[in-house]
Amino acid sequence: MSDAVDTANDIADQTIAIALANRVKPGTKLGPKNCQECGIEIEPKRRELVLGTKHCAECAGYFAKRDLFRKGGR
Repeated sequence: MSDAVDTANDIADQTIAIALANRVKPGTKLGPKNCQECGIEIEPKRRELVLGTKHCAECAGYFAKRDLFRKGGR
């Protein structure tokens, strides 16, 4: 039976593996194929137009609204 530390280490290892798999590799302009937030495939046209993007349009919109709200906007 694993304890909480082992479980946390397993989650950390999985998170690192996903981040490494989705990173923008040197020498390429396109970002990862899958969204770092939700994991769904980023639309190919978005990857072409927003070079280096790491999020799908839906998640990017969420983050933009969240950041605007945090800055006092609506």
